[in-house]
Amino acid sequence: MPSMTSTHVDPRDFDRRSQRRKAVKRAVNALQAALAQAHSIPDDTLDQAIALLRDARDLSPKATPRQPSPQQGASSRGHKRTSSDQYDQLTVWMRLRHTSKPTRGYRVQYEGAWTTITPIGGLQASSIFPNPSRGFTDPKLKQLTNDHLDWNSRQGSPFISIFTDHSHAEDWAVKWSERNDGKIASILHIECNKITRLFSVKEVVNSLGINTDMLPEQYEDEYLAVNQIPAEAIVEVQPIFSQAALDAASAEEQHIVLDIIPEDEQHVRRFSPVRPTERRSLMLEDGVDLAKYTNAHRDSMVEAQKRDVFPV
Repeated sequence: MPSMTSTHVDPRDFDRRSQRRKAVKRAVNALQAALAQAHSIPDDTLDQAIALLRDARDLSPKATPRQPSPQQGASSRGHKRTSSDQYDQLTVWMRLRHTSKPTRGYRVQYEGAWTTITPIGGLQASSIFPNPSRGFTDPKLKQLTNDHLDWNSRQGSPFISIFTDHSHAEDWAVKWSERNDGKIASILHIECNKITRLFSVKEVVNSLGINTDMLPEQYEDEYLAVNQIPAEAIVEVQPIFSQAALDAASAEEQHIVLDIIPEDEQHVRRFSPVRPTERRSLMLEDGVDLAKYTNAHRDSMVEAQKRDVFPV
């Protein structure tokens, strides 16, 4: 005779357990396959595995109990973990890396900057963070961001600063040129969707409680790319001149800057004015390589010269 106290087992629990096992198995297989092909796990594979494990957890009988009685309903809902709780348990890096990226960014680049132009025309940070696909712990991200924002720090940084406000980048570049005897600074126009890892300085500062001497408006539109920016992300180069730089330029250089192009000469680049006699914009035509252009004009009067400056 069966016991009167035997527990009724809902057949749906068996289905959930079976689905959990399958989800976990798929996640483990995906991670093992990725490790077999490379030393690090790609971001998309890691995201897929995390999603599968979350699905498995959601299928747990404890996480998805049978419909409670009216008396039990309030108590059960009180103990159930909400999606907000799960989100809060993620590191700041994991939360920010899934936020939407800005459409266009503007990088102020100049000779002597710690961020350098690679031989193929991309940008590389002064310090490389190993295995960024594994992410940053909150203490590590806080330390690296704080060092990057500290102008007195002489530590290399794995971050490359870009602005999302073009006028902010222009003003920054002009002030730098004026402080450095009219030397040139360039604004690189960047398509942010081609940057793998990019996050907002404002969100990091607010999330981690970073204390900085900078005013909020100084970093409100600043984003940080990790390790590098590929060459294909740079779609335009805009030289920024102070009036002193234009006055010091040769007649030929002034003709180019002022958009006076000789009829008998074919130029592979075109200039369009930004502000009269002060700033001009250079759009790279198809086939013009940024690294080659920089090297070819390294000794030009209107090209920036190397100088020991604060890292950006």
